[in-house]
Amino acid sequence: MNNIESNRFKSENKKIITVWIVLGVVFFAILLFYAHAFLGNPISKFLAVKNAEKLLESGKYGEGYEISEAGYWFKDGNYHIKAEKPESPDSAFTMYFDMRGNCYSDDFEGSVIQKGNICNRLLDEYRHLIESVSTAKEKLDTDIIYGYIAFDDDAEFFKLSSEGKVQPVKKSNLNANQVFDLERIGSEAGVIHVNINSSDFSPEHFADTLVQIKDIFDKAGVRFTLVTLLITDNEHAEDGTPFPTAELVNFPYDDIYEDGLAQRLEKEIMIG
Repeated sequence: MNNIESNRFKSENKKIITVWIVLGVVFFAILLFYAHAFLGNPISKFLAVKNAEKLLESGKYGEGYEISEAGYWFKDGNYHIKAEKPESPDSAFTMYFDMRGNCYSDDFEGSVIQKGNICNRLLDEYRHLIESVSTAKEKLDTDIIYGYIAFDDDAEFFKLSSEGKVQPVKKSNLNANQVFDLERIGSEAGVIHVNINSSDFSPEHFADTLVQIKDIFDKAGVRFTLVTLLITDNEHAEDGTPFPTAELVNFPYDDIYEDGLAQRLEKEIMIG
């Protein structure tokens, strides 16, 4: 190989190496971009955590708070830092920090002051209690049964409360770390929703199903005060149209007895 060919070979190798280096840099830049987009950056997180610690130490939120979680939320491009008192999940709230580590908001008012955490915990416990009645879904042939608690600021239950058909939970009476009496609360403010599939929208079918629901939960020792029953005809929907439905909303537990039940339901069932 003469000098000219040797120099040309070296020149081509340099070009290839340069191309690979450029491609490597571009690939690394893309990785950094996506890492920043989905994971944030350590400097911003460090600033956010430090400023969160200062806020907690200042006593703005009361005493005894510690940071329990800190992370980047790619949907809003900011850092969410959760704080709570040890052994007290009802005290938890989240502070929100921008990329510069500045706290621009928090949910302390809704979560702690307005007792959102306690309400959510009560809802979760009652829902799990309803879901624990394993025979309900099998006997009613449905996958959709869930529980809800009526609270005193829920407009849906204002009229029913005035009629004495439900006793909504007063949020002012709830306390952090409270152990809930679900039997009592369920009997006063528990609401269950049951969705079943059937083409029979008759009052008689609704009556039979309500009696069955009451019997199932009575035997399980799980209480409720109102029931919403939705029947959907999944077999006879026309193309592009919603499934035909019939619904009975917030029917009182105390009114579920066989004597004349179908007749009492005639004006209560809403066909959609």
